[in-house]
Amino acid sequence: MKDGMNETRPLNIVDEKRAKAVNGWIMLFVNIAFFVAAIAMIIVSGVSGIGEESPAALGCLLALSVLFFFAAVLFLPGFKLLQPNEALVFTLFGKYYGTLKKDGFFWVNPFCSSVNPARSMGQLSRKLSLKAMTLNNDKQKVNDEDGNPIEISVVVIWRIVNTSRAVFNVDNYMAYISTQCDAAIRQVARQYPYDVSTNGDEKSLRGSAQEIAEVLRKELQVRVDMAGIEIIEARISHLAYAPEIAAAMLSASRLRLSSRRGRRSSRAQFRWSRWRSTSSRRRTSSNSTTRERRRW
Repeated sequence: MKDGMNETRPLNIVDEKRAKAVNGWIMLFVNIAFFVAAIAMIIVSGVSGIGEESPAALGCLLALSVLFFFAAVLFLPGFKLLQPNEALVFTLFGKYYGTLKKDGFFWVNPFCSSVNPARSMGQLSRKLSLKAMTLNNDKQKVNDEDGNPIEISVVVIWRIVNTSRAVFNVDNYMAYISTQCDAAIRQVARQYPYDVSTNGDEKSLRGSAQEIAEVLRKELQVRVDMAGIEIIEARISHLAYAPEIAAAMLSASRLRLSSRRGRRSSRAQFRWSRWRSTSSRRRTSSNSTTRERRRW
C-alpha cells in the first residue's frame, strides 16, 4: 500500500495539434444571412396575413425565424482574430481541441474555450504570444565555486515554441521559467569562481562572460524544455561581490595585482642586468682581441 502511494504518476505530455477552423469571412456571411432570414420571416408572417389562412404555417414560420436567430447568436463566439506571432489554445468540454497559430480571421467551434494560464500574472488576453520575450530577474545572492557570496542577475530572451506544453504541462509558464532561471543561476554560479585564479588557466564568472552565458543557456534550456519554451539567449547583466565582502575582496585583488606587477618588474630587471653583463663581456672580449692584433 505504501509503495503504491509513493509512486509518482508520469506526466501526461500533450502534443500540439492544429485546431479545426473555417474562414471567418465565409462564416460571417452565413451568420448575417441567418439574421436577415430570421428578420424576413418575422416580417413576412406579420404582413402577409398567413396566420389567418393557415395558423400552422404561421407557427412553423415563427419557429424557423427563432431558430435562425438563435443559430446566428450562437455562432458569434466562434469568430477569432489573430495577429502575427499569436496563438490560441482551445479546449472542448475539458479536452484539448487544438491550437490556432496562423494569423487572420477564423471561425471555430463556438463551444470551445481558449486557455492562457499566464492571465493570472497580469495578461488580460487569452492569446499566447509567440514573440521573443525578455525575462529580467532580480539580483540574488549566491556562492561561487570558492564559497564567496556574490550578487548576480541575468537577462533571458525566450519564446514559446510548443503551445500545448506551455499551457498543459506546467501550471503557469511565466512563473515556471522565472523559477527555473533562479535555479539555473545558482547551479552555474557554484561551478565557477568569481574571478580568474593567479595562474589564469580556468574559466571565471567575470572573465569568461561568453562561455558562461552559453553554459547558462544550455542549463536553462534543459529545465524549460518540458514547458515548450526555447531559450534564445541568456547573459549576465549584473555581477559583483556581496556588500559584506566587497571591500576585502577589492583590497585582495589590488594586492594580487601589485604582486603581479612586482614579479613582472623583477623579471624585467633580471633580464636587463643579464643583458648588460652579456654586453660587457662581449666588449671586453672584443677589446682584448683588438689589443692582440695590434701587438702582432
